[in-house]
Amino acid sequence: MAYDPDSRILSVWFVVSDKRYEFDNVPPETFAAFKAAFAKLFQRAHPESLPVPSGCGGKDAG
Repeated sequence: MAYDPDSRILSVWFVVSDKRYEFDNVPPETFAAFKAAFAKLFQRAHPESLPVPSGCGGKDAG
């Protein structure tokens, strides 16, 4: 995924189909929302990729 704020073009590559789609006149706020939604979907699909929060080393704190 790439975004050019000057031209307001959002480019999205889909790995499965190996196709790229370009969307014209995308406002920066829309790109930010799209990026956040994509990150959330990725984290749900790959929870093992999430960092362990500070202080949660996997051991019982008590």
